Amino acid sequence: ARALDARADVRIAHSSSLLPCFGGVGCLASLRAGFVQVDNLFTRDQCAASPAWARRHGISSVSLPPVTLRMVPSVEEATTLLQQLRSAGATVLVGCTYHAAAVVIIAALERMNWSPNAVLLSETIDKASFISRVAAGWWQGEYVLGPTQWTSSLPTTGTFSRLSSSEFADMFRARFDGAEVSYNGAAQFAAACALGAAIEAADSVETA
Repeated sequence: ARALDARADVRIAHSSSLLPCFGGVGCLASLRAGFVQVDNLFTRDQCAASPAWARRHGISSVSLPPVTLRMVPSVEEATTLLQQLRSAGATVLVGCTYHAAAVVIIAALERMNWSPNAVLLSETIDKASFISRVAAGWWQGEYVLGPTQWTSSLPTTGTFSRLSSSEFADMFRARFDGAEVSYNGAAQFAAACALGAAIEAADSVETA
């Protein structure tokens, strides 16, 4: 948003397509975050801190508190709650979610024909099932942002394994019938590498 605000030529050249973002006041100033959370301790804590995070980045929030979904909601339930955020003026949707609810949220957005300027969902885009579904042509999933601890596109090479992330992912697919590896699988492999490196450095398997 800040980059677009700094480019007056972009604003003029693409004024019609970016009008929902700018709204005459600038892109950053037009962003209003709405929050949806899954009914779980972790996700509630995550969303409790999110409005303050948004403010630090210059993004205002809608007046509604986070709306709450069940762990595995129906599309109808999600549609009803998301409509509250839409009516409150949300232009950015932030979901404190797990994968099951996140997929339902995406389906609800399509049913509503609502395309916020950005959709951010936690515990979602790095899941193997999500990645495989997008690779198979599920275009709706391509418009979702989210955090991840690891991705197969990382360029670094492990000092112990001598493998890049993409090489590790290729080996995983070959071993497990084409399945995509998530950060959980990479974390377990990294733990084994750390143990192996420690044993080599100590030149011993003694724990005392």
